[in-house]
Amino acid sequence: MRVLLVGGVGFVGAHLARRLIAAGHQAACFDTVELAAPSPSQRLAATYRRRLRLLAGAQLHQGDASIRAEIREAIERLAPDCICY
Repeated sequence: MRVLLVGGVGFVGAHLARRLIAAGHQAACFDTVELAAPSPSQRLAATYRRRLRLLAGAQLHQGDASIRAEIREAIERLAPDCICY
């Protein structure tokens, strides 16, 4: 099953993606992933790096879910069977 995880780099999304991949599903994470921007703290940056390691095997797609055109384009391109938000 192809699953699109909106906010997939967050705490819940990253762990859900890991579980889906382990169960043999395809996980695509749609998130702003603003890691290139200056981080308010090194601790936050380290947290995101750990979450990205959890996402090994998932497709990462950068975008903003609050922008309708971006999420629509991701849905059309990825054609998920399921969307988790």
